[in-house]
Amino acid sequence: PGFSAHFFSPTCMEDFASPGSVGREAKTTKKDPLQYGDIVFIHEVLGQSKRMAGERVKILGRLEKFMPSQNVGRFEYHNRRIIVECNRFRLEDLKLGRLYHIIGDVDTWDKEPVLIGFAATDMEGVDCSLYDRCVMIRRSYITGETKPTD
Repeated sequence: PGFSAHFFSPTCMEDFASPGSVGREAKTTKKDPLQYGDIVFIHEVLGQSKRMAGERVKILGRLEKFMPSQNVGRFEYHNRRIIVECNRFRLEDLKLGRLYHIIGDVDTWDKEPVLIGFAATDMEGVDCSLYDRCVMIRRSYITGETKPTD
């Protein structure tokens, strides 16, 4: 209850792959805006923006501020902030102070890391401590450091 997704404009769909590609774990090209890529934290994007440039990622952040004239929002998680360009979905549908998952590509503007957002999903009510722990467990499992029964 209370979860909703806000996707890019349908007029852009002809430029991208079909939605049938959702659910694959492999990294994809920028032609598939529904593929979420790696789940990362904002501080990781900020600290590794050069290495991550062009990568598709999924971040969690609270909408702290938005600038409708520029169609960008500032998202915060654990006191780290990133600007998200929101031309592919309606920023005005999002609410200040709410927690969102953002899918997008890492880029830089004037040497500052930004995320070119494709989709936002309302995640208000998620236990952030549990979320952080699950991301770390998932990473351990993917790298083979943990077995499913651990």
